[in-house]
Amino acid sequence: MKTLERITLNPNVMGGKPCIRGMRVTVGTVLGLLASGHSEDRILQAYPYWRERTSVRLSPTPRGGSKRLRSPSASALNENSHRYNLSPEWVSALTHAGFESLHWSSIGDPTAEDREILDWARRNSWIVFTNDLDFGHILAFTQASGPSVLQTRAQDLLPENLGEIVFAALRQNRDVLEAGALVVVDESSLRVRILPIK
Repeated sequence: MKTLERITLNPNVMGGKPCIRGMRVTVGTVLGLLASGHSEDRILQAYPYWRERTSVRLSPTPRGGSKRLRSPSASALNENSHRYNLSPEWVSALTHAGFESLHWSSIGDPTAEDREILDWARRNSWIVFTNDLDFGHILAFTQASGPSVLQTRAQDLLPENLGEIVFAALRQNRDVLEAGALVVVDESSLRVRILPIK
């Protein structure tokens, strides 16, 4: 098996950024979590389907300090890998904060491209919560009036880091999100674009 088969590129998923085994989790997301000080066990807890589907292993580099992705043996891989973006832990965090939520892994085609997710959200009146920049680009390019997208940008994307910021953004922008908006939130700022973006 070629080394780069475990890192995939698809221009219609996550903006073509390198993803782990075709999942909607970028290599940059994993590196961001490692750089934020999260352990291998904590990251695998946040993304439990990695253990179930691909047996991705994170390990220290020979030099010590930083970490890198180490590919498991070919026999440990399962070809039915899924594409997700934010950790499923967000579902319980959002629910606990009073927001109804679903993770794409529980409702959608694991090989879905960005447009399919947007179409589903539009048809079913859901807000897309993501760190994938493509959703905003698609909304701008198509000048669509929905669905609303809440996009987070941070190195550490886990709920314990961004939860309160995301919950505040949802509460503060409830009306515009219900009407149609792209809301971009990070650890220090919030931007709102009303849809359609022209």
